[in-house]
Amino acid sequence: MISVEPISVDEFRQLMAADLDACCEAFDLRAEYLRLQQQRLRSWGMLAFGLIAIALVIFLGMRDPGSWVSYTAAAGILLLLLLGILRVSLRLGKSLHRIRQRWQEAHLLNSTPEVMKFATDLARKVKDYNHWVNELQQSLQGGQHWRDFRQLSEAEQKYIQSLFLQVRAQLVMALQVCRALVEDPQASVAQYLNQMVARDQQLLEQFTAKNLTANRYVTLARQLSVLEEDLQAQLRALGSR
Repeated sequence: MISVEPISVDEFRQLMAADLDACCEAFDLRAEYLRLQQQRLRSWGMLAFGLIAIALVIFLGMRDPGSWVSYTAAAGILLLLLLGILRVSLRLGKSLHRIRQRWQEAHLLNSTPEVMKFATDLARKVKDYNHWVNELQQSLQGGQHWRDFRQLSEAEQKYIQSLFLQVRAQLVMALQVCRALVEDPQASVAQYLNQMVARDQQLLEQFTAKNLTANRYVTLARQLSVLEEDLQAQLRALGSR
């Protein structure tokens, strides 16, 4: 019987000093943040223009006391418009604050877009890995894919376990890299790249060729391998900055 462990929320928080769900959302919130920021800048511009217009109306009203009713009405209308714009600006400010707060929970408040994207992709990989671990654990307890698991030889079951263990180790290592980059965007990741282990593609091909393509564990082996390859490519790209 094989044994694998997920990367728990607490372990993720310990490694990244961050919330897993917040990290998964972080990079996608960036586009929304920039859009809201532009809207707020436009609202500030409209507020400034409105204040100038009110000042001009008051100035003209002082020069022409006979038309004070018209100028007062115009100033009142402008004031109402300004109050509406101010409410919009305050609402935009609250939305921006919520996004910044979410980034703070992800420990990515002052991170570069590159690091934020890496952290988000990494957090999603952790969730994918945890999902597959949960699926495997259910299979071991007689769940949906129990029969697929029973088709595997003892050596193949150990191979599946080695896949999970190696992917988990490299995810943990990648989280350490991400934490280092969050705290210092110029940090070197060369020392971590030496810890990467290349997957034996020939062994993977032998495993997937021997088993039925309908076997869930063949698909799972491929998914774990793709996740691992993508993770290593991201780390190499960060190392060659």
